[in-house]
Amino acid sequence: MTDPSGSAWDFQEEASAARDGQSRQAGYPALELALIRAARDSSLRRFYPFTSHYEVRFGTGPRWYLGEDDLLSVGIAPTREGGYLVYSRDDAAPGAPHTEILRTDDAAVAIAQVERLISRGHGPGAAQGG
Repeated sequence: MTDPSGSAWDFQEEASAARDGQSRQAGYPALELALIRAARDSSLRRFYPFTSHYEVRFGTGPRWYLGEDDLLSVGIAPTREGGYLVYSRDDAAPGAPHTEILRTDDAAVAIAQVERLISRGHGPGAAQGG
């Protein structure tokens, strides 16, 4: 696994702050930046963060979409109620069906749940796809 540089996390924080601003303007809760900051302050820091359709996902490197790195089979999506949905997938590919694991209003609780799932076998290489 490649060690992600701070620049990947810096970029994700900047992009998340911009998306949160757009969410506020559209009347939706701003959730992404808090989630990225909580992840950066956790053991998930060793992964590459990225977002897709407002979901936060993690990979072992920046080129997971080319099959050169692994995409983790867990992620976090915002809820309409202004919270977070932690999910897992049997297939890590974007768009694959997911299983709801936890709903919470707290970014740190969502991140802690992802850490537990990874420690229980939902980490790199746990699912095929990408």
